[in-house]
Amino acid sequence: MKFISFTFQVTCPVHKKSILAMCCENDPGKQSDDADRYNPCPNSEDQCDGTEEFKLSIPSLSFSEKLTLHQDATNIELINLRPAHTVGDTLVYLPNEKILFAGDIGSFGVTPLHGSGYAAGVIKTCDKILEMDVVTIVPGHGPVGGKTELAEMRDYFILIQREGKKHYHAGVTAGRAAAEIDLGKYNSWVDVDRISTNMARMYSEFSGTISPDQDFASFVKAREEYTALKRR
Repeated sequence: MKFISFTFQVTCPVHKKSILAMCCENDPGKQSDDADRYNPCPNSEDQCDGTEEFKLSIPSLSFSEKLTLHQDATNIELINLRPAHTVGDTLVYLPNEKILFAGDIGSFGVTPLHGSGYAAGVIKTCDKILEMDVVTIVPGHGPVGGKTELAEMRDYFILIQREGKKHYHAGVTAGRAAAEIDLGKYNSWVDVDRISTNMARMYSEFSGTISPDQDFASFVKAREEYTALKRR
């Protein structure tokens, strides 16, 4: 493995541990000496609790807006469009092949989880991608698609942003807004209940209090209210 590109700001313990384990596979000495340290989930087969020991390394290469890498005859463009899914997102673009790896900016047929996101930024980023010479888009979640699928995901954010803002200005809570908004075709998407987290995050955007950090207390509150209303 020659290059590893982080496509968004890495804050999740599971993501951190998995990345470290993947990097360690290319360093046999480190792998054999510290196998337990670099096990992404030592407490169970598929779950971390955030308390595991991990080691952060300084990236060997960084960029601010755009960086082009060359692998044999392949040109690889790293494009930093921020904020979107997080405060720092990178697209990996193969211009000759017209392929774009969107990372978690793309979620096709799966409701996006927007806990660290910026709705206005996601919409703007999607619009920029739709102007690019791209045929194939590899999302972070869902099947490989193209501009049609990306536009559909963008429209999800346009919908909940528009309707959420109406509820916000009417004094409705984020959890109730999430329960009351008619999602139409997006009701059939996987994990439709993520709208409660997405709406709580969006409310912080409406109020001007949004930050890179996730407000888990607001997520829990919105989720509990949303769940209670949906069970009626």
